[in-house]
Amino acid sequence: MPLSSDPRVVCVACSAFQPELEWWHARTGSAWSVRYLDSALHMHPERLIAAIAVEVKSALAEGARVVVLFGDCAGEHPGEHDPRVHVVPCENCAEAFAGPEGYQQLIREHACALLPEWARRWREVLADIPGLGVDLTAELIRDSHRALVYLDTGTDAAPLAEIQDCAAHFGLPCEVREVSLDRFVVLLDAASAALEGP
Repeated sequence: MPLSSDPRVVCVACSAFQPELEWWHARTGSAWSVRYLDSALHMHPERLIAAIAVEVKSALAEGARVVVLFGDCAGEHPGEHDPRVHVVPCENCAEAFAGPEGYQQLIREHACALLPEWARRWREVLADIPGLGVDLTAELIRDSHRALVYLDTGTDAAPLAEIQDCAAHFGLPCEVREVSLDRFVVLLDAASAALEGP
């Protein structure tokens, strides 16, 4: 049986991937159980790593194999070197959608990537870095980026009003950029292959 159809697999994932992961589930008929952690936790790395560890340990205790789907904000966590756990290799959450070349292009452009799940809640997940406050966060993002690029994965209509509000808040020009989910599919298919077994 393909691993995507194996209900013994638990995927612990950032909610930033939820629209695209649900698209992949519908496309493949996956029976994976998915446990989402709020993407706003990327503002609190220690809490995020602890939350991932709790979910991974719980899934392993239930006899499941585990796929961990996060960007680089997750760091290293317990279970990462367990053969029953596959950590999806993802330098950055934007790289999972844009692919390595597209992600490097964003870096060259000094672009701030806006993911679909973030767009409607940008005030919560982007606007207030702990310890800085709203004004200093806006200044930091404005000084370190030249544009805001919404990565349109095609899973839902781009929320243009929210994208424009976000760009205006940070004082950046904005662009809606269509991206393929081919890279995302490759990552999930590789996770399936990595955990194949009896």
